[in-house]
Amino acid sequence: LITLTLGGAIFIAVFNLRASMMVFVEQIGKYFLADANVNFYQAYPFQEVESYVMQIPGVKRVEGWAGLNTELLREDGSGVDTVTILAPPADSELIEPIMLEGRWILPGDENAIVLNNAFWRSYPNLKVGDEIKLKFRNRETSWKIVGFYKFPGDTELLAYTSYKYLTDLLYVPNRVFAIRVVGEEHSPAAQEKLAKDLKQVLDSRGFQAGDVQ
Repeated sequence: LITLTLGGAIFIAVFNLRASMMVFVEQIGKYFLADANVNFYQAYPFQEVESYVMQIPGVKRVEGWAGLNTELLREDGSGVDTVTILAPPADSELIEPIMLEGRWILPGDENAIVLNNAFWRSYPNLKVGDEIKLKFRNRETSWKIVGFYKFPGDTELLAYTSYKYLTDLLYVPNRVFAIRVVGEEHSPAAQEKLAKDLKQVLDSRGFQAGDVQ
């Protein structure tokens, strides 16, 4: 009886762990729907990058993203935490956020920002409609919280905003810090080949690409 009880308990525990892991993977996948992601060391004109990438066999379409690391400011103006901001096009089809409260970024949004659940762990009093101050490149900027989304894990402060607004704010309109590429095939082998082709083409054209995932 003890053996059967222990065996049943172990089976249930393993089954629950596997189910939790699958949910975790599924949730992460909603934020990385492209077949390949490329990050650049500097901003490049999107149309120029797109023109070369679209020549690669098997590429279906390309999205240009922006992003940067900022510093969350206290009321006295001192920095307290690092916040990573990602900025996809407002009409991006390569992300399916799991909303917890409020709404996602909309076309025409300016200083709107959506925060992940990690903010509630560190700043439980934050709510939709509040304003936060972020500092980057020695500039202090104000942002209005329009929503909160769920991202697996609650340790890193992650936020999303409008690509157009962020690139205008950084004085690099129509430039990208990263691209998300969709291929015609989505198998692991096809994605691996796409990543290699992307790295080769971008390097040959002089783009300083970092990691290709």
